[in-house]
Amino acid sequence: MEIRNKNLEYLELYKSVDRFIRDAYATSEGVSEYIRNMESKSVLGSNVVLTWATD
Repeated sequence: MEIRNKNLEYLELYKSVDRFIRDAYATSEGVSEYIRNMESKSVLGSNVVLTWATD
């Protein structure tokens, strides 16, 4: 029962983050859009974080 509760907590947190990102990025894709953005070469993080590509 404890694992089920943790899974539900995680799911609720994920949905909350997804809604936040959808609002911030003005997209219907949420977390997926954020991941695509982080993978793109246009993100400046790769210029600052030396291990960006491997992380």
